[in-house]
Parts: sequence; structure tokens; C-alpha cells
Amino acid sequence: MILLMGNCGAFRVAPALRQLTGAEVKVLGWTQVDAALRLDPTLVYVDLFGFDVIAPICVAAIAGRPIPRFDLDPLRAVVAALSETPVVYRGVRRPSAGAFGLLGGDAEIDAAFDELASVIRGHRVLDVQGLWARHGIPMDDVLGGLGHGEALGAGAGKEAGPNAVAEAVFHEAQWIASLWAARALPPIECVVVDLDLLIRGDLLADDFHARNPAWLPPDRAPAATVLEAWWSMERGLHEALRIVARRGVALALTTRNDRDATLRRFRKRAPVADGDPGPFAWMYEGIPEQVRSSIFSAHPALVDGLALDVADFAAVEADPRRPASEACRRVAERLGLELHALAFLGATEADREEVRANAPEITVPEGPAHRYRELLLHGPRLVRWESPAPRPASIAGSPPAVAPAGSGAAAERVEAFLRGLNIVVDVRAATPAEYPRVEELLVLCTEMNLTGDRPELDTLDAIYVGRCRASTSDYGIVAAGLVKDGRLVNWVCSCQVLPYRVAGTLLHLTLQTTPGMETEFVDVGSNAAALDVIREARSGCASWVSVGACA
Repeated sequence: MILLMGNCGAFRVAPALRQLTGAEVKVLGWTQVDAALRLDPTLVYVDLFGFDVIAPICVAAIAGRPIPRFDLDPLRAVVAALSETPVVYRGVRRPSAGAFGLLGGDAEIDAAFDELASVIRGHRVLDVQGLWARHGIPMDDVLGGLGHGEALGAGAGKEAGPNAVAEAVFHEAQWIASLWAARALPPIECVVVDLDLLIRGDLLADDFHARNPAWLPPDRAPAATVLEAWWSMERGLHEALRIVARRGVALALTTRNDRDATLRRFRKRAPVADGDPGPFAWMYEGIPEQVRSSIFSAHPALVDGLALDVADFAAVEADPRRPASEACRRVAERLGLELHALAFLGATEADREEVRANAPEITVPEGPAHRYRELLLHGPRLVRWESPAPRPASIAGSPPAVAPAGSGAAAERVEAFLRGLNIVVDVRAATPAEYPRVEELLVLCTEMNLTGDRPELDTLDAIYVGRCRASTSDYGIVAAGLVKDGRLVNWVCSCQVLPYRVAGTLLHLTLQTTPGMETEFVDVGSNAAALDVIREARSGCASWVSVGACA
């Protein structure tokens, strides 16, 4: 099971995760530590930095007021309570340059975000903002409220919209799915690469071409800005294979060329006078000779760190008559591996289909070949579940670390934080003017949804809406209950307020509107979290929630 804890930004990946992994995906607010510890999930993905944490910083910046310091103890308490779980944290999303009319950087704002980021330093963190940036997806700082910090979902040159948002969701879900696979599935231990078209053809041409912003003439030394431009580019299959190898995955080479010629020519060295083309004829075809010479002679360290050499491969299978599946079998025998531990990267669909047909145990990713770089960097069974970096020692003046606490201690700190938000809710009959919002909630709230029913509103006996406000914001209508023949036929709640743990209170108040009203839970595949809300509703109103008018 994969557990998502946080706000709507994290929860929207749930449907994509179910599709990618086939695993059960459950959603909770980041404050529901006790429930998380009971569930014993395979992977926990936590977003501690939602609207309630970020918005006060952004509002103060716009108003010209001193930047408030968020009470970090509740966040540290959650981190401490989850310390023994397989947890990954969603990174802090910092405001974009110029966001909210701010010109340039502000040291006070940067310090506030640095302080937030310190809570999860030393733990596994998914830099989701960097992930979006690498795919050309902009972030909207105000979509859904100041400090919302979610992706618009449109790649560079594309128009943002509902379909484009799916792009951002997919990339985030793919990373989470790979981390889940690292814990739940056997790893790929060897990547077998087809030399003939993949790692010596035009795939790498643009990486070394003069159009490359990181390209350097022979008389210039690398500058910081040039190197930054280099690392921001897609750097080709060579670099991705090197990263995979550093994770402990063996590399193997297959080719239909002569073995001696392969071993002689597939080397990182400059061309020589006797006509030996060095690596260029095979590794970098299509690149002008002048560009090749200038890069290899002037910047050998750069090439050495990027380009592959035959010595980087644990096995080489070269035979013009041997099909790809047989070459893969020989690689497995030489390395002492089972076939299911291999992945084959083929340049042509014919080779990929041949391996699928004759060695079905081997993982054969779909083409086209230009997708392989992202697959290697982020793909399932190729990402390792490694220990996070050692946590830095305390330094003078830093806040004291929170000792690992049991769930009870963490719950006390979190509840104290919730009480400090001055949360107020109310439930009342909906007016016709509020029906569009009810319809919207029925469509959007797939996780916090009791039955999945979406009846026509004019067929119901009563419709109730739940509102919520806190010191951070007035959230307006966040829940809706549909009543027919004395039964609550469905009840939905927005994930915006899930971290405040008010859903149980809102459901309890809805059930109180009609004496003896009954309800039920229907599993529709995405709403398992609603079961916990029913349990909470039976306990009445939460101690940190006040009931009053939210108009």
C-alpha cells in the first residue's frame, strides 16, 4: 500500500499512482500520524508544506509586514513519529522569481523557506519543483490561493489547462511509483544496451553541437554559467547510463559488429593520424569534425566524465548472426543473473519484439529510444531505495532536534498546532446559488467520497453544505451532503482542509441535521480514506474545532 499524506497537491497523484503500480493508494492529512502508523504502508509520501504553512509567509511579503516564523514543532513531531517508516517528503515549493509582485530575491523570505526545508533535511525528499522545471512545467504560486505552489501542468510553449495538469501529475506519480517499486519489486541488476544504433548515433549529436549553449571553443575555459547550462540540458543516453551504473546496476553491450572492431574503436580518445577514427565514427556520428576535435582536445575531462567507453561495460556480446534475445541470455550467464534481472534497451521495434517473444522474462521498455534517458533516471526497478544522507550535527544557535517520539507525543504537538489555527466550521442547508459548488465537489472529490453517487440535485430531499475557516484562510464551502428518503446517499469533502482534520466533524454535523439519518460506505476504488472519516464522525466534534457561523 502507498500512503499519501498532505494536501490536494499530493493527493491528485493518487489515480495515476494506482494506474502505474496497481497498488492500493490511501490518502490522509499530514496531521493524521496515528492512522499512518497503524496502516504499515510500503511507502509513505508526505507533503508538510501546504497552504496553511506557506501562505502566511507570502501574505506578509505582499503586505510589507515582517515575515512570520512558523511554529516548526508540529512538523518536527510528524517527522519524528514517521522516522521508522519508509517515508519520502515532498520538497518545499519556493515562490517563483517575481511572484506576487516581488522584485528579485528577499533574504528574509529565503531564510523563512530555508527554515521550513530544515525540517526534512537529511531525509528522503522529492524535489517536485525541480522535477517540474526539468520538464518545462511552470509553477503557479497563486492557483488555489496565495502560496499554493502547485504546477500549472503546461510544458514550455504549451497552454496551461486541465489536460496539461496531467503532465505534471504523471511525472510526480512516476517518481513515487519508482520509489515504491524499489521497496516492493526485485531490482533490475543489469541493463543490456544495443550499441549499433543507440549509443553511437545521432541521439547525442545535439549534446556536442555548436548550437549547444554549453559548447566551448578551444580557446575558452569552462565558466560557471556555461557548466550550469550544460547540466540543465538533456545530456543523452551516455550520462543516464553512467548514473544507473553508479547505483550499482551492471551495464552490458550487444552489437552485430565484429568483436575486435568494437573493442578497438569504442574508446574515448582523439582521432590519430593513421586514420583510426577513435570514438567519433561510432559514438558521435553527424557531428562536424571541427566540433569533435575542439571538444575532445580542449575539454577532455568533460568528455571523460560523460561519454562511455567499452571498459564501462561488464559484458560485451558481439556477433552479426546472433539475435538480441540470445545475446541477452549469454550476458545473463556470464554475469550469473536470472533473466528477470535484465532490462534490454533496443533501438528498433524489431529487436524489442524479438526479445519480448523469445525471452519474456526480460524487461523490454517501449520505444522510441529517446524515452530511455528518463526511464533510466526515474524508471521502476532502476531507482534504488538508498539510505538518506547522514543528518548534520547540531550547530550553535540552531533549534533543538525533536527526539523520536511515540505517536501519542506527536499527536499532542499536532493537536496543539491545530488548536492554534482557530478552526471554525458550520453545516447548513444549501441555497440554489451554492448548487454549482456542490456539483464541483461531487466531480473533484474522488478520495473523500462516501459512495461515489452523483444524483441529479433536483431529485434530492435536502442538500447540506459544510464550510470552514481558520486563521490562515476562509475556505468557504468544502463539503456537501446529499439526502434522499432519510438517508445520506453521498457526502464529499475537499482535500484542501484534510490536514486540519475537520472532515469527521463536518460529517458528524451533517448526520445531525436529520434525526436517525443513515449512511453507508461504498468502495469505488479511490475512496478508502472516507472509512476513517466515518469512524471520526462517530466520535463527535474534534476538540480543536469550534462550531459557529462561517458566513
